[in-house]
Amino acid sequence: MIPFSRKHVDDLRRLYIHNDYPLDRLVNDPEAKTRFADHFNLVTGSDLTAEELCGFLLFLRKSKDTTGGLPRIGRRFHGPNI
Repeated sequence: MIPFSRKHVDDLRRLYIHNDYPLDRLVNDPEAKTRFADHFNLVTGSDLTAEELCGFLLFLRKSKDTTGGLPRIGRRFHGPNI
């Protein structure tokens, strides 16, 4: 897995929440996945592929440790899912 800096993790979570598109649909929609990666790379100055970002988003969704996981889209976000 690609090592993400804390800032990249925060940027990725922020963009995912702002995007307001469920992760399961995002990873299965090639156009949405590419647009998401292009936007992330533009904002952060990175050069990551859509597959790398979606893989890390899936990791974050399953994570309950210091990364804080990902909120469920469609529900009001009030902090990390626990």
